[in-house]
Amino acid sequence: MTLPQRGWLEVARRLIHEMPGRTDGEYATIGVKRVLARSNAKDPVQSLATTLSQAVRMGRMRGIKREKVDGKFHYFPADYQPEAKTQPNDSLRIEVSLRPDAARRVRDLVEIGKFRTPGEAVTYLLEEGVNAKQSALDRISSELEEIRRRKESAQGLL
Repeated sequence: MTLPQRGWLEVARRLIHEMPGRTDGEYATIGVKRVLARSNAKDPVQSLATTLSQAVRMGRMRGIKREKVDGKFHYFPADYQPEAKTQPNDSLRIEVSLRPDAARRVRDLVEIGKFRTPGEAVTYLLEEGVNAKQSALDRISSELEEIRRRKESAQGLL
């Protein structure tokens, strides 16, 4: 992505529109790594992240909103609507903590644009793991079905 150097907040606005749902620190890191933004501060990422946070909080970045997710603010275009997906009744929604190396892989997949959100990336990786272990999981399901039948039979004895 080639962006004109118009200042950090303009760069941040473009990044938020291209990759919604990240933290101020993540946007600052992307800006520094891609040489889209610079700072003379000792910690340029922290400086740029603070600038973004303050600008949104003070209402200087119209069209950008922030929402707290897992205790951290994540930034979105004001009109951002996550893809509406209908979940089947038997779907399972859970919150997980990932090891740092796994979290980095998830962020990498989102950054390259393979997925729009970390949740989509985690769902994909989980489904790939389930597919890779399908035969073992099928055996577990068969054994569980047998256990359920035996429990039902034992309950009928009383």
